[in-house]
Amino acid sequence: MRKLYTILLILALAGLSTASNKPTFVSYDFTETRRTETDHRECITQISLIGDEYINYYYREDVYGSITPIVHSVYFQNSYQHKATVKEKTELVRNLLNAKVFAAKSDPDSNSKEYFADLDVRINDREGRFYFNTPPKSPFRKAIHEIMTKFARQAKVDQPTNRAKSTTTTEGDRQPARQVQLAEVLANPDKFHGKRISVIGFYHGEFEGNSLSVDEKASRTNDFKRSIWRSEPSTFADKVAIKDKNNSWLRVEGIFLRGPTGHMGLWPGEIVRLTRVEPVSRPQ
Repeated sequence: MRKLYTILLILALAGLSTASNKPTFVSYDFTETRRTETDHRECITQISLIGDEYINYYYREDVYGSITPIVHSVYFQNSYQHKATVKEKTELVRNLLNAKVFAAKSDPDSNSKEYFADLDVRINDREGRFYFNTPPKSPFRKAIHEIMTKFARQAKVDQPTNRAKSTTTTEGDRQPARQVQLAEVLANPDKFHGKRISVIGFYHGEFEGNSLSVDEKASRTNDFKRSIWRSEPSTFADKVAIKDKNNSWLRVEGIFLRGPTGHMGLWPGEIVRLTRVEPVSRPQ
């Protein structure tokens, strides 16, 4: 029986199953918030078998605040680089079916932003999509989580090819900020990448647009080349220091990151983890 079961799985994975011509598809995404007394970040992992063929892996850390002197965050994706073997696909399907993946039940809706997972599975003629708002603690959830992470690990796609190039190094949110002109930052993005800066710019915020521009004209005409994307305050910012005001000149302190960034990658850079936002007079 076990031999026959394995043969049927291989035929299904090869697209030769008479029950269905649909290719196997598995996608497992999970986002978890990691907090310590000195660091707050969101970590996003995506593992998938696409089109019954390629294994894709994506990992990103978004730092919302950190007060260590030096901060490291990792971002990489291994997409369409590893073509799954029949053995890898067969083992994945067997493990998921043995774990009774289609018996999964989505968690009730929740406002929690600490954890979220999305499991989308299609095997032969069965399909299911499930959502989880809590970390994998039950035996069933732990089994599914381990199956997917082991799948990526054995395929050797869960690590960056070059960790140095995949790592962003920035200064901590309590390091001294350099007072510099916004135009100089735009002209030398590599020089200021990852540095704490203090700049003055004209701010305009709207849906899908948060621009800190060198002047009002650049803001009014959506001149992205003369603007940077303005992000949110650091988790560790003093709330008293955040005096926001739309359509006005502001002094903003935070970490500069070179782009492209912002909505649709239209901005050449961004300022993140803000620790000071203060209305100022128009520069002379």
